[in-house]
Amino acid sequence: MKTFIAYNTIDFNSIPDIKLNNDEIKKKYKITYEKVVLFTGRIQERKRLDILLDIFSNLITDESIGLVIVGPGMNESFLKIINNSKNIIYLGEIYDIYQINEIYKCSDIFCIPGTNGLGINHALYWGLPVITLKTVWHNPEIFYLKNGVNGYLVNDKYELKDKICYLFKNPDELNKMKRNAKKIIIREANVEKMFMGFYQAINYLEKNKL
Repeated sequence: MKTFIAYNTIDFNSIPDIKLNNDEIKKKYKITYEKVVLFTGRIQERKRLDILLDIFSNLITDESIGLVIVGPGMNESFLKIINNSKNIIYLGEIYDIYQINEIYKCSDIFCIPGTNGLGINHALYWGLPVITLKTVWHNPEIFYLKNGVNGYLVNDKYELKDKICYLFKNPDELNKMKRNAKKIIIREANVEKMFMGFYQAINYLEKNKL
């Protein structure tokens, strides 16, 4: 048996060039936090948004650090927590490609504690270190997260909180991870590499008449 790898990714050429700077974007979306942790995607139990809500409503007291949430599926119990917290803002459902990329651009760290997917690719493209829990339920895109290089795989919510605070207290380390994030995803997850994996597999099948 021969194995071929087609790296799952998105077409980075389709991501728009964002003209506004970070301060202008934050003003546009009424994001008041100096330091932004971003959660995007459909809000499902397996993504463990509840962990982030607990961290930002109970464990992180620095009001310069905020959680920005984007995506459909928000429930009433989560909304109640958000409305009672100064450190969390929910921007609702955003499907416009330009707007969602504006949100990525003005953020600092990407975090979905539970199951991750292509959001990792998107975040790394914008230079956002990724922090998530260690779990067997991640999708293949978790391959692009290099622990300690462009993000962290952590054991529990307390370590997750500690890593968020560590990066914001150590801007040199945060900036190094930001550079690594963009460099690694461009190198390892470009569309050409994905197509080449498919091409090699199809070519092998045809050549060997399988």
